[in-house]
Amino acid sequence: MQRISVILDAGARMPTKQHDDDACYDLYANENVYVGPQMSKLIGTGVHVQMDSQMEGVIRPRSGLTRDGYVVTVGTVDSGYTGQIYVHMKNRSPNGKRFKEGMRIAQIAFREVPATELVEVMRFAATDRGDGGFGSTGE
Repeated sequence: MQRISVILDAGARMPTKQHDDDACYDLYANENVYVGPQMSKLIGTGVHVQMDSQMEGVIRPRSGLTRDGYVVTVGTVDSGYTGQIYVHMKNRSPNGKRFKEGMRIAQIAFREVPATELVEVMRFAATDRGDGGFGSTGE
């Protein structure tokens, strides 16, 4: 089990899982923020984390908010970053919404990141797909 150190700003809530086997921890707003129609805002969580060097935090949306037109931009919290975690909330609905302090606004998943090295080559080994991109496998 990975242990991740957490510091909470005043009034912030510890990220939580609703069920022991959930993949992600819920993140809570640590401020009151109004996001008007077709606007976007950064919402502070008051959460700071410190992870091992080969870890990342992945910010993800909550399905209920997405269903209602409020979209969280997926983002990465790098292992070296220990500042406050913010959630970028986009409102694609025709209505505004007030996100209140203590409201669940996003999720964070913690993942291992393998050590990698990029190596420039002149060509790749042949594959079945090759450079076929969008729509290349049919409808």
